[in-house]
Amino acid sequence: MGFLDSLTWQVLGGGASQVALYNAIMDMIGRHPNGLAGVVAQFNEAGLGDLVGSWIGTGANTPATKEQIRTGLGETAVQGIAMQTGLTDDAALTRLATLLPRLIDTLTPNGVVPAIGPAPNRLTFLAGLAL
Repeated sequence: MGFLDSLTWQVLGGGASQVALYNAIMDMIGRHPNGLAGVVAQFNEAGLGDLVGSWIGTGANTPATKEQIRTGLGETAVQGIAMQTGLTDDAALTRLATLLPRLIDTLTPNGVVPAIGPAPNRLTFLAGLAL
């Protein structure tokens, strides 16, 4: 296990599958043509703007259900994340419902989605979660 994987494991908890899930989410964001802004737009287009807005805003994060995550990310993305992590779709959705709001919240510390650009820096994200 590399240093960043070890650090991710310590910050996120949950062991190797949690690290794999984090890596899969970051890969998904990095591959999206519009990065994090594109992922947020998908949730807005799916009618989940209030939900994702709570994760971006500076207040408390509204909890997500598995179905909201499936609707916001799309079935193809969920299946890809499940395959990449070795989880079933249902197990991936359960964990995504917990991790994705934290991740988006951490990547938008001032309540602003960053402009289209490179994938979020892993160390910056982990530092935000550890605070």
